[in-house]
Amino acid sequence: MKYARTILLCVMFFVIASCASNETQTTSSSIPAPDIGLPIPAPSDSYLELTAPKGWNTFKTDESITLMVSNISDKQIIVDQDFGARIFVFNNDSWVEIGNKGIYADGPIIILEPNKKFSPEKIGAAFVLPDLPDISVPSYVKIFILGSVFEDEKKIEDVVSYIDIELTP
Repeated sequence: MKYARTILLCVMFFVIASCASNETQTTSSSIPAPDIGLPIPAPSDSYLELTAPKGWNTFKTDESITLMVSNISDKQIIVDQDFGARIFVFNNDSWVEIGNKGIYADGPIIILEPNKKFSPEKIGAAFVLPDLPDISVPSYVKIFILGSVFEDEKKIEDVVSYIDIELTP
């Protein structure tokens, strides 16, 4: 049963990824990223690649955001069911942390295997539902995904990656 669920999820991701546009709707801000207690790497130094495929998202302020998460390192990365997601909204010239209204099943950790050569069965999907202060106005959100790098069953370091997304009512 456990393997059947995994296979079904992999097939689902493959179908969605092949049907959806590879484009994403993201935006950058010149305001520095907030301090989350971990060094924030440059995209070229990241262990995780995050995208928000248009085919998976409406980018509406009152709907969830689905991120495609791929491990672009050569090491195994382990994340919690919620991918350690932390969400920030741009408000009054700074980033303010907001809640995640996403509901996650109790379950085991998620293991992201190295995926330098894209393989649909090795991607993860992170679902978040930003608890925006006002869903009637456009919002810029920054979503961080946190994980831990493991090698030979030992934790080496914590890693983080983020994506900026514009939401509209």
